[in-house]
This record gives sequence, C-alpha cells and structure tokens, in this order.
Amino acid sequence: MFRKILLLGYLVFATSLIAQDLPAETALPVMLECAINAAKVTPGAIIRARLMQDVTLPSGVRIRAGTAVLGNIVEVTRPGTSSGSRVVFRFDRLVFDKRTLHFSSHLRALASMKEVF
Repeated sequence: MFRKILLLGYLVFATSLIAQDLPAETALPVMLECAINAAKVTPGAIIRARLMQDVTLPSGVRIRAGTAVLGNIVEVTRPGTSSGSRVVFRFDRLVFDKRTLHFSSHLRALASMKEVF
C-alpha cells in the first residue's frame, strides 16, 4: 500500500534556549516544502520547511516569513497491509541572516493545507 504523508501546518515551539537569540517557547509556524513519503524516506534524511509569517523576538530581531527551517527524519515505520505508516521528524535549525540558530522543538499543532488556507 502506497501512502504519502503530507504534513503542512507544522507549528514548532522552541523548547530550550540553545541559541541566545531564540527564546524558549517561541512559536514558529512553518509549512513543509514537500511531501514526506513513508514508503521512501529514510532516517537521517534532511527535511525543509519555510516560516509562514514574520516572528519578532524580544530582542527586536525579526525573523522573516520564508526563512528556512531544517530538520531530520528520526524514525520511519513503513506502511503495512494492516497498519498505517509512521514518520517521526525533528526540526532543529533555523537559517536566517547568514547564520544558523539551533533549537529543540515540539509539535503544538498539525493541519493539512486545506485546513490552514
């Protein structure tokens, strides 16, 4: 069974202060740049998303919409005849102003593109 997982409305929260410029609990509304196919993706693969709106930090720094958010596939369970697929991924890097900020994240909300737009 071919199952394509399309995750679009991923909302990331920075949960630990690894980079001084990105405070904990900063909401980063992002959208994946492409579908994740559980039948083909492998752990360790890089995934990319884009920030969907400007985010202003307490320091006054503005992270612009369209900024790249990067992560990795952590775990994949392939689709079976009697079970669905499962993909675990983690976003951990934000690339803007020619620098990379590292952070820890957790999922706050998940929605399809139909529900968001």
